[in-house]
Amino acid sequence: MKKLLKVSVLSISMITVMAGAAVSPALGNINNAFPSASANLIKMILTLPAIFIIAFSLLSGKLTSLLSKKQVLIIGILIYIIGGVGPVFVSSLTHVLVFRAILGMGCGLIMPISQSLIADFFIGDERTEMIGYSSAASNLMGIISSVVVGTLSSIRWKYGFYIYLVALIVLVLNVIALPKQKNKVGSKVKSNLNKEVYFLSAYMCLITIAFYAVPTNISLFMRKEHIGNSSSAGLAIAVFTFGGFISGIILSNIKKKLKEFTISAGIGMMFLGYIVLLYSHNISNLLISVALVGFAFSMIYPLIFLITSSISDKNSNSKAISIVSSSMFLGQFLSAIVLQCIGSILSNNSIRFNFKILSVCLGVALVISLIFQFRLKVNSDIFSKSA
Repeated sequence: MKKLLKVSVLSISMITVMAGAAVSPALGNINNAFPSASANLIKMILTLPAIFIIAFSLLSGKLTSLLSKKQVLIIGILIYIIGGVGPVFVSSLTHVLVFRAILGMGCGLIMPISQSLIADFFIGDERTEMIGYSSAASNLMGIISSVVVGTLSSIRWKYGFYIYLVALIVLVLNVIALPKQKNKVGSKVKSNLNKEVYFLSAYMCLITIAFYAVPTNISLFMRKEHIGNSSSAGLAIAVFTFGGFISGIILSNIKKKLKEFTISAGIGMMFLGYIVLLYSHNISNLLISVALVGFAFSMIYPLIFLITSSISDKNSNSKAISIVSSSMFLGQFLSAIVLQCIGSILSNNSIRFNFKILSVCLGVALVISLIFQFRLKVNSDIFSKSA
């Protein structure tokens, strides 16, 4: 039964990743179906869910104080299925966007629970392992969905949205395997958030802004720099996602070896990835760089969730994770906007210059992170000796 519980919890991570980018291979065909629509309106098919995910992630934390996590999860998955598959049955772009908003609502309810359930049912090394597998499951589904959606949408633009029917399997698994956690009805339970949660939220937002510079820019960058051919951008995204998948699989082993320096190592690897990308003029170097960035992010963000759950008690766990989840999607939404603003201020909006900005910022972040970690380690060693 424990194995089925693991599968059901991990399956939730596989559908949350599909909220936005899963249908990106279908955008070209959708654009052909609505030739009068602006490019920005077509792009909203990807970006609109993120706005609603942010709002409903925060709502999810509050709902778990009234309902069990299983009940909130089931409600979220049902809304997710309606929003995900809905565009198949409509012919208006406005209606498509309405269903994409509904999808974001469902995903927002699901996302924090997918992480908090790992904290509820697993401890120690097993929890770290599950956090890593959760990241790997997300990246694996990202690879699968891009292939499936690309194939289905080539038949008809609507068919790509059938990918969201996968959530039916996730629904059945969790109805069967997930225990119903009882809430204390009629009792007011205080859920005091640790102040560090807000620091972790800001950290998550910033690292996500850096991470999403790859998926939002790499295709255009390759075209402008004449790197590779027409199919090379798809290969780059696949390698980028596969790097994250491998990282998630071995995260537990990485953490055992690097211990408190794991996140710093992740920042260092992302820094290296953007340095290589900054000086890439051929497909080989570019693929190495995106693999490094994908690998690094899947080292960092699961551990941020792990730290969040570790510093939060059971009463505040869902609320804390919902705040950190929201900040991740906020970073996703802000990534292109922030880089464009910085480029405008510095009078250079080239993509290569954006990569230079990120390299500098990540280099500074690495130095700060290492200083912070070494100070903690020294203080810890002094304390243990004096004890």
